[in-house]
Amino acid sequence: MIAYAMPEGNEKLKMEVKRQLHDGLITDADALARANRKLAIALEAGLLGSFEMDLTSYDIDCNDMCKEHFGDIAVKNFNFSNIVGSASRAGSSEVQNKLATAVDGKIICDFEVEVLWKDGSIHTIRFCGKPIYDDNGLPLTLVGVTFDITAQRQLEKQKDEFIAIASHELKTPITSLKGYLQVLQKTLERSNSSDGAVFLQKMDQQVDRITGLINDLLDVTKINAGKLQLVPMPLQLNKLIKDVSNELQLNNSVHVFNYYLEASGEIVSDGERVEQVLMNILTNAIKYSPNSDIINVSTHDEDDTVVVSVEDFGIGISEADKTQIFEQFYRVSGEKQLTYPGLGLGLYIASQIVTRLNGKLWVESNMGTGSKFCFSLPATFPAKMKETNNAA
Repeated sequence: MIAYAMPEGNEKLKMEVKRQLHDGLITDADALARANRKLAIALEAGLLGSFEMDLTSYDIDCNDMCKEHFGDIAVKNFNFSNIVGSASRAGSSEVQNKLATAVDGKIICDFEVEVLWKDGSIHTIRFCGKPIYDDNGLPLTLVGVTFDITAQRQLEKQKDEFIAIASHELKTPITSLKGYLQVLQKTLERSNSSDGAVFLQKMDQQVDRITGLINDLLDVTKINAGKLQLVPMPLQLNKLIKDVSNELQLNNSVHVFNYYLEASGEIVSDGERVEQVLMNILTNAIKYSPNSDIINVSTHDEDDTVVVSVEDFGIGISEADKTQIFEQFYRVSGEKQLTYPGLGLGLYIASQIVTRLNGKLWVESNMGTGSKFCFSLPATFPAKMKETNNAA
């Protein structure tokens, strides 16, 4: 098995080992064996597999839990081919690619793979390992752990299913309520009841807000289930930008949009989803720049893509938040930042849409000076997106 050093945090254990070494009560071999036993107990208690893989022969020295994770505790000569072979058909090539990328890039090898066990059950196994190199930079071994995250993934699936059902159930009465509000508003307008019409307008806006939250929840469940549909169509991106910003200005008389739209021609993409991305980014630019009234919107061609940028001069984003801002349910907050309503889903959904369109979404920002959100889209609809939609 692998020789592990004692955990850094266990100072009492290290002091005791040093004392006993000094007094001759134990040998180096005894100390190492004791540390390895303690580590083996900790791994067993945490249901963690441990391994060391030779990156030349791809033979793996591991504990029984690691073998169990990949479906066969009885196998004697365990190697990387056992891991690849146990993975689902879709995951086997990804496993090999992840390892090659990690070793070549000298980064952590971290992936999840579905494994079919002998009893017919399917388990989701997470594999994390760090490559070790010799003095010449040549790869020697990969050392790491494995763990079964099947229960966690099942809970996430149940959560997504609950959100989807709840969202659908909420959407029906909200749609009816909005219809009744619109009929009542027109009735009050005809009767010249201006105060009542104003109150109904505010109620209508709140219904729209609730509808937006429900739609966000539905989109998240579709994204997590891999069922977000993309429909290609010819798209005049510059025109769409102006249409979305003009719509936002109907309820916003403070902010002014400056346009620098230099992208030429049309692209082929999902217009509805691109509009959703634009709506989110432009809304955020308004929301997070309460003390500034200028928003710059620009487009330009770059190789085979078009790049869209939305720049505000608002509160900005910290370095720590920039690394997490596109995560699900993440919301920026802090002493120097105002708290705004929302679920923290808009930028996550926008990033997932752009990624599925083979584009990129990123942010440039400094605290107190504003933010610049940019995304790129291919000029033509990606072929693999067409295949995915046809398969769905």
